[in-house]
Amino acid sequence: MWNATKTSIYIEHDDLTLPTALLRQPVRILDNDFSSRTDSTFIEYLSKIMIILRDFTESDISDYEISAKARSINEFMNVLADPKELNYGRDTAKTNIPNVGSTTLAKLQAWTDEVLDQFTDTINWRTYLQIAFKKSRVKVNNDTQIFITNRSLLRNLLIYAHETGKELLNDFVYSRMVTFMAPELSSEMYNISMDFYINRGYVPPGYPTWKYCLHKVLDFPKIGLSFTVAQKYREKYVSEERIKRAQEMMEKLRDALEELIDEAEWMDDFTKNYAIYKLNSILILTGSPDYLKTESQVDQYYRKLKIYRYDHFGNMNRLRSFSQWKNFAELRTYRNRNSWTQSPLIVNAYYNGINNRILFPISTMAEPFFSGNSGSFFDYARIGSVMAHELTHAFDSQGRLLDAEGSLKGWWSQSTEQVYATKIKCFIKQYNQYISGDSKATIDGKYTLSENIADNVGLRAAFRAFTKERNKLLALYHWSRFNNFMSDKYFYLAFASIWCHTGATEHSDKHAPHKYRILGPIQNMENFAKTWQCYEMISRSRTNAMNSWERADKDICILW
Repeated sequence: MWNATKTSIYIEHDDLTLPTALLRQPVRILDNDFSSRTDSTFIEYLSKIMIILRDFTESDISDYEISAKARSINEFMNVLADPKELNYGRDTAKTNIPNVGSTTLAKLQAWTDEVLDQFTDTINWRTYLQIAFKKSRVKVNNDTQIFITNRSLLRNLLIYAHETGKELLNDFVYSRMVTFMAPELSSEMYNISMDFYINRGYVPPGYPTWKYCLHKVLDFPKIGLSFTVAQKYREKYVSEERIKRAQEMMEKLRDALEELIDEAEWMDDFTKNYAIYKLNSILILTGSPDYLKTESQVDQYYRKLKIYRYDHFGNMNRLRSFSQWKNFAELRTYRNRNSWTQSPLIVNAYYNGINNRILFPISTMAEPFFSGNSGSFFDYARIGSVMAHELTHAFDSQGRLLDAEGSLKGWWSQSTEQVYATKIKCFIKQYNQYISGDSKATIDGKYTLSENIADNVGLRAAFRAFTKERNKLLALYHWSRFNNFMSDKYFYLAFASIWCHTGATEHSDKHAPHKYRILGPIQNMENFAKTWQCYEMISRSRTNAMNSWERADKDICILW
């Protein structure tokens, strides 16, 4: 258990991502290469960068030695990215720290010293963190709270790192720096980096420089300079009326989800009431930060960031440093739930469990997601299903473990938790039968479970809000002649339209492929079968025939 109202230093597994300025989502450097354990594309990329640096510094290291270093770095990174093969036996340290949870820096140090007592040196966590937090002027001492996300994994990685020679560790650290900095160093390094991204399929051939630069403005790193653009964009293109309309819609979706939870006969009264309390405690931030609405507020926010016209590389480093300083400066303070932690220009609404908060940025408040017209029922199917999806994350297989404050605290009765566990097995089984891409491999229903729950419950809540709003307006204004345009069929067509997608058919993130973000939820909607008269259509199986939607009642997965 931990107190989410206070900030902490987190120690967690590094995903080894690429710089996020290039892509919509960060991509792991070693994606899809665990089977071969040797990524020739990455080794070649790293070798080319190292050769340029060697020539610049006039080092006498040979091409062969550089290639050997790159291979060693690649193997080391493979283990870090997928460390399940590491096994150093049982943890016998007498100092007790949680496997998942909060501890003090002093206890972490004592535990680390015991774990590494077989080696001649250890890690001085306090010295390391004091250096890291120096510019933020945050004092790190023995009482500083540290959150451990996986003690067993941390122990294995600490021992593995100490068994690895210092030369390789240094090479790895420099390779991480180079991976992020190379595109900014020179046109030659930029071109080498771009060739690597294209060869790996991360960006299409001919990826334009202007798009690379645009992504830097949008979200590099994470927030970067995006608040400056967002303030102008909101001022010019997003009216306060549109934001108000989104907020009103969000509350109607919250009400719809509350009704679904309240109708759940499988939940005991205490768990149900607390779920509704948590739902109504979710903070929803829309548009862009309210504390950065004016130019003067934005200027004040960025006052310590120096940008020079003819120093691109320096600008990028200062921007990274500025972003890190802003993040680290929040340590030792009570959390600010109103603080934005992602760019308002990224087309991505998301739920943050620790803050029990949802961000709906201005980037989602335009067509095709959101019309902003009070008479548009398509909004409920499109942005409405996305909004309800995010609300549902508070109760998915991960979000349900946190209370209304965002702290890890049990609030489910044993009987209700058991029924929940049974119900989500249905979703795992359902999505396990879907084929992903051209590989003919099936989706991992357990890996994508949280997103699949949010997709399914989100659609049901959006449809509930849609029907209530439609019926209210039909009764109020007698819009019978527009009834066809408010029909359930149009709702489902609008819902499907938001997941229209062309691109790679393989899929590796925690969402199901776009195709099954449509097919999965509608196969569990009784109303869909009724609306499209699918009752006589008998599916042979999900794996072999995906054109039929009717399934036996016992196979329909419904949580709420």
